[in-house]
Amino acid sequence: MKKRRMVTRIYAFILAASLIAADTLPAFAAERSRKLVSDDMAVLEENFSDKSIPYLEDAQREPMTETMEETKSEPMADTTEGAESKPETETTEETKPEPGTEEAPDDGLIRVNDTLYSGYYMDQAGIFYLVTEGVAKPFYGMANTGTSYYNCDISGAMTLMTLPTQTIFVEGKSYSGYYMDTAGMFYIVTAGTPEPVNRTVKDGTPYYGYDETGALIPLTLSKQTVFVNGKVYSGYYLSKQNKMYYIKKGTSTRKTGILKKGTNYYNYPLKKTKNLSKDTLYVNGTVYSGYYMNKKNHMYHVKKGTLTLKTGILKKGIKYYSYPSKKTKKLSKETLYVNGKIYSGYYMNKKNHMYHVKKGTLTLKTGILKKGVKYYSYPLKKTKKLSKETLYINGKLYTGYYLNQKNKMYRVKKGIPVLAIGMMGKGTKYYNYKLKKTQTLSQETLYVDGIVYNGYYLGSDNKMYLLSNGTYTPVNTALGAGTAYYSCVENRMVALPAAKAYVYGKAVESLTPAGVVTFQKAQAVVQTITAPTDSPADKLYKCYLWMEKFPYMQYRTMAEGLNISPDDWDVIFADDIFDANAGCCVSLSCAFAYMAKACGFESVTICSDTKHAWVDIDGRLYDPLFAKDRNFSKNYNAAYTDYRVHAAITREL
Repeated sequence: MKKRRMVTRIYAFILAASLIAADTLPAFAAERSRKLVSDDMAVLEENFSDKSIPYLEDAQREPMTETMEETKSEPMADTTEGAESKPETETTEETKPEPGTEEAPDDGLIRVNDTLYSGYYMDQAGIFYLVTEGVAKPFYGMANTGTSYYNCDISGAMTLMTLPTQTIFVEGKSYSGYYMDTAGMFYIVTAGTPEPVNRTVKDGTPYYGYDETGALIPLTLSKQTVFVNGKVYSGYYLSKQNKMYYIKKGTSTRKTGILKKGTNYYNYPLKKTKNLSKDTLYVNGTVYSGYYMNKKNHMYHVKKGTLTLKTGILKKGIKYYSYPSKKTKKLSKETLYVNGKIYSGYYMNKKNHMYHVKKGTLTLKTGILKKGVKYYSYPLKKTKKLSKETLYINGKLYTGYYLNQKNKMYRVKKGIPVLAIGMMGKGTKYYNYKLKKTQTLSQETLYVDGIVYNGYYLGSDNKMYLLSNGTYTPVNTALGAGTAYYSCVENRMVALPAAKAYVYGKAVESLTPAGVVTFQKAQAVVQTITAPTDSPADKLYKCYLWMEKFPYMQYRTMAEGLNISPDDWDVIFADDIFDANAGCCVSLSCAFAYMAKACGFESVTICSDTKHAWVDIDGRLYDPLFAKDRNFSKNYNAAYTDYRVHAAITREL
């Protein structure tokens, strides 16, 4: 057989360099044993769907091919390890040495230039060997790019070549599947070429790794595990379905909660680490939209993960995600939140309706709010104070009449209440706080300072009434100085500046204070001897009969009476009858005049010619003494026929 000789010095140099490089590889330089600790491999929770993060379902070992993938023979060159130029080679013409001969001893050892070979070697079937002193063993492990090896072609010729890429071999064959190196880096290998894994790998996935002795053996993942750049990952991780996970030592949990702006996470679609551009809420790993209650029971409105503390009313039945309960719930009742918190206090909504709120439960306000009361204004998004006392009915500013819980009546205009004062007509509408409805007055009612008024009342007819429980009774008495009464004309409470007598409500303006006292005596007599149903004429006649039995007695003359009291002479004489039950003609006339006034006659005048006295009532003659002693018909309610038509002295009551 013809022999071919190879130039071996350069080969030996390159081979030595490649062996040195191989010895320094991370995967093989250390002979230390390594056990794959399952605790270092985090497990995805059961709800971590196979579809949520892609697995390498096809990343199992491919059947070992009979030959390596095609590699080009490169001529040997004086370049560094891994250079792209083809190495230069020199071959002899001799064929593969025959076993048993000096050129090819039949001992199964590999020689180069008749020297036992140490290094890498690939046979005609493409099996990759590690050769030590001629002894070849199928290679297990990773060989770096540029690793030199001898390739034996089908003719038996030996050519020095370099690996074009980093390659994983199992039983000398290019491996396809998963592989973990001694540093715990996890790779997906395709036709021997490894790439760091960036995905989730299911539990039970087969891979090649190293046992405690450092031997490369087949293993399986004990737990589903997330890898990033080949390393078991801890941190936040965004899957290709845009699901956010929290991962601790490879164990994944779909994120529920708020991630702060700037939080780092691994983005699987982009294959790189990023940070969040804003605070973002995730629920079960998904960017959330809807309502969300955090662990402090604060309510948020969330739109595409962006949170805003809720201010406003949420209707009963609204769905929200409860972080404390870790599930979606429904509100059991309509609830008000202000800045995310269940609110208590007063609240004005966007329609300016006022609510009273207790632990989030709203009630439209009916009643008066005092000046300075605080309330939250939804339109202004802040807490304010009422600038004035304000009345709301069913949440709205009220205009009309309003009866509060203490039965005080208010006149209200645009929410501003003023205690009612004045007469309210029958049928007037008002809102009754106690009954929570609008009612109408059943009768004309006078309110003073909001309270149904009972007391003296000067009507628009200028008559004084005694008002009691809605009943008006004309005053028939004298009222002392300072007596309070409600003036319809002035629409306020007023006090009498001086004592004043009233007859059927009408004031007797001509009376002096002493005359008022005497008038009260006359009224007492009238009320005693007459009936309310009597006419004024009947009452007056009964007064005449009452005096008729009193004896005649002159205590003083007319002139003396005038001298004693020019202003109250009529009082002095009238009191003779009321106090002593006796008197002269002047006494009888003065007392009769006062009683006539008390009976309701308006035009009453005491007359005298200085010697005798009589009374003119509505232009008719009434002479009590002459009616008793002379002729009744000519002296009682009679026409004037004599001197008495011309009186010298008069006193109009």
